[in-house]
Amino acid sequence: MFDARAAKYALRDDYSPQAGRFTQLRAAITRYQQARAAYVAAAAAFHASSAGAALQAARIKYPRF
Repeated sequence: MFDARAAKYALRDDYSPQAGRFTQLRAAITRYQQARAAYVAAAAAFHASSAGAALQAARIKYPRF
């Protein structure tokens, strides 16, 4: 996810008048959105698992954890 985000921000500062610039920018944004959606899905799956439940129990037991 962070690589896709870095690629998106790298294109933000590049104002070269080349053909296909908008296509490159749109592709970088799409890759970042897909990576972010995959991260959200993985986080939801983790929190629904037994390891996620154990993490929540540890956070309740040890508030500064």
